[in-house]
Amino acid sequence: MSDSRPLTNAPVSPIPAPIAIPSTHGSSFRIAPPFGCDHRSLALDRHAFEIDNTPLMDVTLALLADAANISQEGKLNILGSFDNINAPTLPFAHAQMCLVMRFSASRTEIGQQKQLEIALLDPDGAQLGTITGTFVVPDAPPGQRVAIGNILPLTNTVFTRGGDHHFAIMINGDEKQTVPIKITEPQPQGDLP
Repeated sequence: MSDSRPLTNAPVSPIPAPIAIPSTHGSSFRIAPPFGCDHRSLALDRHAFEIDNTPLMDVTLALLADAANISQEGKLNILGSFDNINAPTLPFAHAQMCLVMRFSASRTEIGQQKQLEIALLDPDGAQLGTITGTFVVPDAPPGQRVAIGNILPLTNTVFTRGGDHHFAIMINGDEKQTVPIKITEPQPQGDLP
C-alpha cells in the first residue's frame, strides 16, 4: 500500500496547457512540462540552487587535451581533445595530457573559498589517485556570472589495465562532472607471413 500524501503542504501551481509552436514546415509541436511537475522547477537536476534560484558553482566544460592555454584576453585555447588512449603495453604511463575545465559561479560566491578534488577511477570505480586544492572565487563584471578557466597538466599518468576510466571533478565534496577516458588494450600481434 502506497502513501499518496504530498511531501509538503506548499501549494503546487497548476501545470500549464501545452503550447503549440508553428514551424516553417506547416506543422506544429506540442510542448508541455512533464506530468505532475511544477513548471517553475524545470531546472537541470544536477544543479544546486540558492534560495533565489541562482545556480551555484558548476563545471560547464571538462575534457582531456594534448595541450591548452588561456590567452591574455581570457580565451581558453584547446589543442587535441581526446577520450581514448591506445596503450602499446600495460601498465602504461601516458607522458602528458591536460584536464581542461571551466567553472561557472554565482555572484554570491565571489570571495568564497572552494575545495577542488579530482579523482581518477578505473572501470570498477576504484580510485587510482587524487589531486586536491583550494581556490577563491574571483570577481566578475556587474550582472555576469563568474567564469573560471583551469588547466591541470597531468604527467606520467599510469593506467594498469584497459577499459573505461574517468576523472571525477568534485567541488566541496559534490561531484559536478566526469571526464571519460577509454584505455584500449594492446592487441596481440598475429603471425606474419
